[in-house]
Amino acid sequence: MASGGPYREFYLPDGTLRGSNYDGRWSVVGDTLCFSYDPKTEPQCWGARIARSGEISWMKNDVVDGNGVVEPGNPGNF
Repeated sequence: MASGGPYREFYLPDGTLRGSNYDGRWSVVGDTLCFSYDPKTEPQCWGARIARSGEISWMKNDVVDGNGVVEPGNPGNF
């Protein structure tokens, strides 16, 4: 979301995430999903609202900060 364009990530059960040409870490803190793409910086956290259709809205301070679609499996083959 930081780049403002489309992206696809795969979240592994061990807290690793993989993107097209990057890796990172994910974790759940309270009721937020947090992401870290650089071990030298603090994780960034968002709330998430997921509709039955699989559409997700990433929330910051109760405002939608990004949208996407949850897809099952690993469609990006990461």
